[in-house]
Amino acid sequence: LDIDRPLPKLLDDEIEPRQRAAAREPRARRRGAHGRLDVAVCRRPVGAAVDRKARVRAVAVGERLKFREDEKMGLPRPMFHSSATQTLFSMLTCRGTWLSMTHFEPGAALRQVMIEKATTMFPAFPTITMQMLNHPDYTDESFRSLRTVFNVANPDMLRQMQEKMPNSIQIGGFGMTETAGSIAANSPDEGV
Repeated sequence: LDIDRPLPKLLDDEIEPRQRAAAREPRARRRGAHGRLDVAVCRRPVGAAVDRKARVRAVAVGERLKFREDEKMGLPRPMFHSSATQTLFSMLTCRGTWLSMTHFEPGAALRQVMIEKATTMFPAFPTITMQMLNHPDYTDESFRSLRTVFNVANPDMLRQMQEKMPNSIQIGGFGMTETAGSIAANSPDEGV
């Protein structure tokens, strides 16, 4: 662990002042601009409001990860998690393409990335990423189109995945259901 390396910048620090002011409006004035995200990843599903601030944070993620108009986001799993909502809003903002699946199957996810030529992938979890990397059909060329891959993991695990994906950059971050996704992420320029 490099303790001299600066901490990742909070995504909220990158939000334009006007967007920041809109996110701070009293909840009563924002009532029409929110939804609910239910996350069923455990025995007792939890839910979180998806308000303007969460949507603005999704825009900041797109800016932080340098999403472009021609971006193709591969989400190799169903839309059951807050990171799915975050990536969807990011793609809507940059006018990119959002790819998801009805259920996760490593071979199908691998084929989706290759056929659709996804430019970024947001598996979020090493458990999903490693199943794709260890699939018999995977080669170093499988993810040639990917510029970035977002996973939440410790630096050693990120480096291990980076070694298996020489053509793309591993991105890490921190977030939670209650924040409707990431609140901090490293830049593609920073590396693992």
